[in-house]
Amino acid sequence: MSRPVVTWFANNHEHSLHYAKFGLMAMARAGEIRFLECPNATASADLLPEAVRCHQHRRTVAVRITHGASSRLVILDGEDSIFQTSPLIEHCDLYFSCSYRRKFFEGAPFDLTLPWQTDCELAHYQKKYTDLQNQFGTHLCKGRAFVPIGPNLEWERPNGFFKAKTLALRHRLSQLRAPWIDWGVQCDRFERRWAHLHTLRSQQPVHDVVLKDSLWGWPRHRVALHRQLAELSADFSIRAELHYRVAAPCELGTQPAPDPADFPMITGGGVAGDYESLLAASRLGVFATGFHYGCRNIVTLSWFLGLRTLVDPPSFEAIYDFTEVGARPHISGSWAELPAELHAAREETPDTRRARQQRFDEVASPSRAARHLIAQALA
Repeated sequence: MSRPVVTWFANNHEHSLHYAKFGLMAMARAGEIRFLECPNATASADLLPEAVRCHQHRRTVAVRITHGASSRLVILDGEDSIFQTSPLIEHCDLYFSCSYRRKFFEGAPFDLTLPWQTDCELAHYQKKYTDLQNQFGTHLCKGRAFVPIGPNLEWERPNGFFKAKTLALRHRLSQLRAPWIDWGVQCDRFERRWAHLHTLRSQQPVHDVVLKDSLWGWPRHRVALHRQLAELSADFSIRAELHYRVAAPCELGTQPAPDPADFPMITGGGVAGDYESLLAASRLGVFATGFHYGCRNIVTLSWFLGLRTLVDPPSFEAIYDFTEVGARPHISGSWAELPAELHAAREETPDTRRARQQRFDEVASPSRAARHLIAQALA
């Protein structure tokens, strides 16, 4: 039987979707599919409609999945927010969102209030929600659940002389194959990065919490988290940093803008050194994920590492249950759960952490994301 053919239309802002791309590449190397890659802007008209070829991508990518007589164009949305839903939804067969929320895509009214939010903080998002539903109308039924933004995979240490020469030769050879890209070079980088991430899983816990943060999204909520961490640092090993960022008016509500003089907020000496290694050597991940109602790659990295995590109540869905991989919802609105979560994290055994890692590999791996994408597209 013929293999499905997956064509990835590369662009310069697809990094938040490399997790799924890596899964597709792995499937291709295992002989399960045929994977092709070409630049989005130079794709032929029979593969991509003009509106997609000319689109300025922002955390989106077009993928065509073909098997027999079936050929479907899908858009992968790597934003952490349904409020960034792309007009590309109008030009595809299916739209896979890393911040999928069923009610939004089914046309239900806004119901995203988090425990600590005021009406003023919600007003901008309520209007944006309704405007997007009105704008995209009947196209919203194309929305599909996917996986959250995965750990960063485009990472590489400096190349040696001979490796650089080899890569340069492969690049020149790939130009002869235009418009097709030699995707093996990037896949090799992904595999080395993935192997490095697996080594972090063996780190022994040294700290209770390590958090390197910036002041984006509803500042008072993030400041409240760091103040609570500072208070608890007398009894727990906590290293945290919160850096200043200019807040947009819609993030402030009626609250005054933060004073730059108050930042950075440093607890326990801050976070010096390799953040990922320090995170791997901690017991509890704590993240103010409420802004934009999604989560970013540092959260999924924590789940990959097997950390117990305290996050704002997830208001988006994925192809797996977040509680399976360690997520604990913060529902008090004041981070009052933190002391109990810190004590619980200290009591966990290494086997508990390893079990979460194993469950992550079963339900949330790159290959699982890729297989789900293909199955849905060909259903």
